[in-house]
Amino acid sequence: MKLFLNGKYYSIRDESLDPNQTLLDFIRHDCGLKGTKEGCASGDCGACTVISNNEKGGFETVNACISLLGSFAEKNIFTVEALDSNIKNNNPSQTISLNKNHLNPIQQSMVDCHGSQCGFCTPGFVMSLTCLLENQKIYNEKIFDRNKVLDAISGNLCRCTGYKSILRAAEEAISENLNHNSQNLIIKSFPIEYESTRTNKNYLIPRHEDELQKLLKDIPKPEIFAGGTDKTLKITQDFEEFTSIIDISRIDSLKQILLIDDHIHIGPCVTYEQLEKNELLPLKFRKFIGQIGSTQIRNRGTVGGNIANASPIADLPPILLSWDAEIIIKDPANKKRTIPIKDFYKSYRITSLAANEYISNIKVPIESMEQHFSFFKISKRYEDDISTIMAAVTLKLNNQKIIDSKLAFGGVAEIPMRATRTEDFLIDKKIDDLSFDDINNIIDSEINPISDVRGSKSYRKSMAKNLIKKAILEINGLEPIDVFKSNSIIYPLKKPQNA
Repeated sequence: MKLFLNGKYYSIRDESLDPNQTLLDFIRHDCGLKGTKEGCASGDCGACTVISNNEKGGFETVNACISLLGSFAEKNIFTVEALDSNIKNNNPSQTISLNKNHLNPIQQSMVDCHGSQCGFCTPGFVMSLTCLLENQKIYNEKIFDRNKVLDAISGNLCRCTGYKSILRAAEEAISENLNHNSQNLIIKSFPIEYESTRTNKNYLIPRHEDELQKLLKDIPKPEIFAGGTDKTLKITQDFEEFTSIIDISRIDSLKQILLIDDHIHIGPCVTYEQLEKNELLPLKFRKFIGQIGSTQIRNRGTVGGNIANASPIADLPPILLSWDAEIIIKDPANKKRTIPIKDFYKSYRITSLAANEYISNIKVPIESMEQHFSFFKISKRYEDDISTIMAAVTLKLNNQKIIDSKLAFGGVAEIPMRATRTEDFLIDKKIDDLSFDDINNIIDSEINPISDVRGSKSYRKSMAKNLIKKAILEINGLEPIDVFKSNSIIYPLKKPQNA
């Protein structure tokens, strides 16, 4: 396996690479670069943030703690040490720096604006903001955008500063440096052509589906990885070790979003970041993607992973359920079978996939995307958090009469589910004449949530009813009124503003 780390070329012998080793472990323990921190080991705090080159010629941030080293074959990785011009490599031309001073503009601004207190989270913030600044220069963006800063650091947590000083540091550094045209992070080319699809006897990177199918035929019970933002937690949190890992993230045919006839075809290796930017998809849906994970997670997390992991609180399945999506599955003989997503989930974390099968495509009918739809995610934090409950509603109307309905939930049963009895109740009813008491009674009988750290059973039931009501009111053009009642006085609620 071959990669560049901070401009230095590394070649790792096949037999010495542990397929379960994370990028963070390699950076800190094998390379001795301690600037990248380990906080949560679950991709939540951002202390381990590093920068990698992406396929578009720019850069992206990743959580090194939940990214497997093998997935960075042929990649360029940058840690916070790369921003220090005093670090010397064997070849001085490989020193990576944003300027000739000891600190880069983001680092210096963090000092000037008191953006660091205990300092543990600081390297992660610096890398996230440096990545934003570099990409804005690459794409010739000359205007400071505060929302882009908030998005860039949505996956970085700080327990000390209250964030205002960090935001001030970001504004000053980025505003002052956007007009510097030079691209300072250097992408190195490999001195030899990297042809092998095999980084290690246990970590395999097929480049085409026929290679993948051969591996699935030859290897018993392999683990399929793409972004690994969820599955890697089995390694870092549950201390499992996988014998064979097949990384499918380099297969181009699995990374496409295509319009074919009357369906949108989404490849399983399409990332959330790609979903968010693809104009074939409805704008409302693309805006919702910003609520999934953080920038670091969206850069690597994939559609197929979110579906195949079969979490009852996954974000995408309820939406795809409400759109009547279909899952196309292939086996080692390249035989296809198509399963409606409503039949894909069997029980808790169990799907219709056989051990040697993989998702090759997700088909979404355009007609569903053209109907009236609404979806909501409830979580403790707006950004970078796991759902407590997810609801998605799609209604087809004719003269205000509901002629088709799809209501889907996450977090109210052991699998993502459709509320079919409630759907049937809505058919042929005028949307203005709906009885929400009747709807609530049916929903109450259909869902069976549990109580856990994210919410009680009663809370989830109440939220399910309220979200369906909110969705229907929104579809009907009526804005639901959010109020807080205290001592008989009604105070209108407004969305809290970011710091």
